[in-house]
Amino acid sequence: MALPKLYKEFYHRKVFTFDEVRTVYGKELTGHSLRSMIRDNLKRGNIGMVRRGIYYIIPQVPPAGTPQADKFLIAGKLTEDAVIAYHAALELHGAAYSAFNTVHVLTRKPFKPLQFQGIRYQAVSNPYDVGIQTLKRDLAEVRCTDRERTIIDGVDRLKYVGGLEEYLKSVELLPYVDFGKIERYLSAYGKKALYAKMGFVLSLFEKQWTFPEKVRKRLQRKLSRMAFYLGERKNGGMLNKDWNLMVPEKLKRLLSEF
Repeated sequence: MALPKLYKEFYHRKVFTFDEVRTVYGKELTGHSLRSMIRDNLKRGNIGMVRRGIYYIIPQVPPAGTPQADKFLIAGKLTEDAVIAYHAALELHGAAYSAFNTVHVLTRKPFKPLQFQGIRYQAVSNPYDVGIQTLKRDLAEVRCTDRERTIIDGVDRLKYVGGLEEYLKSVELLPYVDFGKIERYLSAYGKKALYAKMGFVLSLFEKQWTFPEKVRKRLQRKLSRMAFYLGERKNGGMLNKDWNLMVPEKLKRLLSEF
């Protein structure tokens, strides 16, 4: 049986929106006809629906079980400016220590949390335009934070990367970082606390990432006189004098592993 033209057109994109269908077929078909074409493909099992206006291709010879849509491609279609971030970005960079069932999406167009095929998609406000790159996903593309911004965002909001232990065990898997980008992004964020937190993280992996002394000194000049906390203040901690940062007591055990 011949494959429908909609299926063939969007097969390599895997996930697509109604607006993309209208861009391809809008000159030859009315809006009503486009919706009828989509409904017909849904009924025949050629495509599935994530939510109204977002669809995914169902392979004609699917693996055993329920066909799973690519969570990263779905996340990239949730808003026009969607950027995959935090733990999901670590996954895309091959540096996630554990599996995670939440995908955080940076956007200026917030949406209600979406649950689909066991994955939760959550919007996070994105006031910054730095550190965004496009990665290939099969023959499609997704936008995500680059490795340097992902490291910074993660230590800034540990709850979105599974906590401190998951964060450290994940970023340890990154083979290198671009210190020029680190400094540019920190400057764009303009948060004193982040200079302390990033300086501490870079020091933890100074041998692996070859933390330059001149970069260390520039970051230390940006420190505040006030001590900040790595993690939740209620957990207390011990003072790291190099970075004027309160770090959790449990970090002693974690540090022995690095």
